[in-house]
Amino acid sequence: MNIEELKNIQSIDELKKFGSEEDIKKILEKIVFPLKINACSYQEIYETFKMLQQKHVDFIDGFFKSKQDEYLFYLTKLDGKQRNQLLGLTDEHYENKKLAKEWYKGISHYVHPDKNGDENAFNTLKKLYDILIEKDED
Repeated sequence: MNIEELKNIQSIDELKKFGSEEDIKKILEKIVFPLKINACSYQEIYETFKMLQQKHVDFIDGFFKSKQDEYLFYLTKLDGKQRNQLLGLTDEHYENKKLAKEWYKGISHYVHPDKNGDENAFNTLKKLYDILIEKDED
């Protein structure tokens, strides 16, 4: 069993297919070393596993621990074409006001200062949105 196979487990029954409780604990302990897994049943192992899926870096896809962190990084540390591509901006956003608004609203709830976001990131997003809308009105 490897980390990719583990990521796809969605039930205790699926977990049981990977072996005995001890075998699964040993695999998980290799991943979280030097931590130990103190689970005594498949249910406890599964609960531990679900927590690891949410919190442990080896179980999280991508570089960022959350979508909010990802957007904050793109908006505050990058600029130009690279930033726009990573934010999912396409030519269609410049041509379609409704699509631009959906894009803006989708990201703004992650970066808005009232939602533990960042004012600089939100202002950058707002400027990008204003450019999209401005181009659309020409």
